[in-house]
Amino acid sequence: MERNSKQQNERTLAVLKVFYKELLGLTAKKAAEQAEILASGISPEILERFCALIGHGQTHNIPTGPCCAQAKQFNAATVLPLNRLPLGVNAKVIYIRAAQDQALARLYELGVYPGQTLRIQQLYPTYILLVDGVRLAIDGRLAKLIYVEKI
Repeated sequence: MERNSKQQNERTLAVLKVFYKELLGLTAKKAAEQAEILASGISPEILERFCALIGHGQTHNIPTGPCCAQAKQFNAATVLPLNRLPLGVNAKVIYIRAAQDQALARLYELGVYPGQTLRIQQLYPTYILLVDGVRLAIDGRLAKLIYVEKI
């Protein structure tokens, strides 16, 4: 039982570190500090939601949890960067990971923001998105900052 608890704590810390570092843009040191603060009070249900937001553990070499196994078994929708979304698949923007205010402002100007539905119409040489009936062009750098869920 103690070993299982230790493994769960390690998984919790790993998921939270990735969340803070990758999604919130904190340094590795600050991410580790914040993960330690939150880890002891997080419920298993909330941890699974954090895990889904980071694209599940296997994408970050974190031991899999119940949500990872379920997502894999049922091929459930998970949050992924727009640059990994297949051509022609509808998706909902979940969040934008922009450490630079300019990138975030640019995406908002284009009408790309959380809650928005979009579809990729072209991948190369630039991404062409269909957002509310309007075609938008963005580069690969911006596509990596947009996290979506297939719908």
